[in-house]
Amino acid sequence: MAEIRINRLRKAFNTFEVVHGIDIHIQDGEFCVFVGPSGCGKSTVLRMVAGLESVTSGEIVLGDRVINDLPPKDRDIAMVFQNYALYPHLSVADNIGFPLRMRGIDRTIIRKEVERVAEIIGLRDLLERHPRQLSGGQRQRVAMGRAIVRDPQAFLFDEPLSNLDAQLRVEMRTQIRELHQRIRTTTIYVTHDQVEAMTMADRIVVLKDGRVEQSGSPLEIYDRPANPFVARFIGSPSMNLFTGRLGEQGLVLKDGAVLPLVRPFGSHDEAVYGVRPEHLDIVEVGTPGSLEAVVAVVEPTGAETMIFARRDGQEITATFRTRPTVKAGERIALKPDTSAVHLFSGDARLN
Repeated sequence: MAEIRINRLRKAFNTFEVVHGIDIHIQDGEFCVFVGPSGCGKSTVLRMVAGLESVTSGEIVLGDRVINDLPPKDRDIAMVFQNYALYPHLSVADNIGFPLRMRGIDRTIIRKEVERVAEIIGLRDLLERHPRQLSGGQRQRVAMGRAIVRDPQAFLFDEPLSNLDAQLRVEMRTQIRELHQRIRTTTIYVTHDQVEAMTMADRIVVLKDGRVEQSGSPLEIYDRPANPFVARFIGSPSMNLFTGRLGEQGLVLKDGAVLPLVRPFGSHDEAVYGVRPEHLDIVEVGTPGSLEAVVAVVEPTGAETMIFARRDGQEITATFRTRPTVKAGERIALKPDTSAVHLFSGDARLN
């Protein structure tokens, strides 16, 4: 195992720069998730760490080695791809043991290592099968086993669950997290799914347009997003954001409605007021500090109820553990919990 340090890393394709001098430090044994929208540069960074893309400038340090110019095979890194990349003509055992065979290791040792890894990933009874005889989740576990058997200094996962159905994704992310807790190998995991990021990571790195927007533990980023982009991107359903001007009583919206704050900011600067869906309460229409809106959709999910409402063309989402008796078309008032409000000015957090 080893730490990974990414220092002032840049990547340009001809004159078009896609990664803009980012710095990321991943601790030894840490499970670090790169998350962001399509095109944010997360897979490009991963491919540079793997050696599949060249580095325009900056450096990538694995342990005590700068690995910029090393070929992929010499980096002591194992990568798990989105599409499994299994050999269809080889059995599960031969797929897992393939990296060891390429090193010329004795067959007896390979078999012992394959059986050890198969036990870890739960495929001991499927070693003689071929990929076509496996489910998507089983194929992904074979790909993981092939990475584990190499005993690398770091694992790289490039959106490994995106080809799986919703239920299997949930199962697999739990299995990957459990696996990491057992072997504690430094891991970089790339996904566009912020739920995966929240549930799997020791630390999340949020990227946008080739820059790091915020880095921290899942709850740090959820509870104190650094800017409106992170606030909206992390959390499902996403945070409600309202733009207005700061006043003595709170944030004043264009129509004169006032959203309350714990303390006054006493300026007239434009700001963004954020409140998560779970921090809204239904109150009587006309209650000071509330927003009136018309219910568009009510979605009961069993454990909680989601309400989607509209106000002056803006959608507002609220979630409740209770089961409020409201219907589509009904006018309601939603009041924020001021202790859980997020306030931003431009790309800076104010509270």
